[in-house]
Amino acid sequence: MRILQIPFVKFLIMLAVVAVGIYWLYANSPPQALTTPAFPGAMPEYRSDLRNCFAEEIRIGGARTVLKQAADIDRFNRMVDAYNRTCGGHWEPKRNFAAVEAIRSEVRANRERLWAEGIARITGP
Repeated sequence: MRILQIPFVKFLIMLAVVAVGIYWLYANSPPQALTTPAFPGAMPEYRSDLRNCFAEEIRIGGARTVLKQAADIDRFNRMVDAYNRTCGGHWEPKRNFAAVEAIRSEVRANRERLWAEGIARITGP
């Protein structure tokens, strides 16, 4: 085939091979390990970490609704900092999308309780 002898076509083919290799490495890399749990209830298992990160997002949303004083804002900022340290750099490969959505739906089932926990963290002692 004459088209494969054109240098630009060879370059495009090589570029496509490199892109596929990079995607394969990204899709098959292990999940980033979460180091130190910064909020109560965090467990070392990976799926438990995901569950706790999703739950903490809901708690932060609940806490955000009752901010009134500077002390409340400082407490809220500590919650967000703890969340960012634990869950901020976390990513999930696309191949685990169904498992992640299953965990997210489990957490959403407890949304009202988690929301109340977030409010209690701000309004409580």
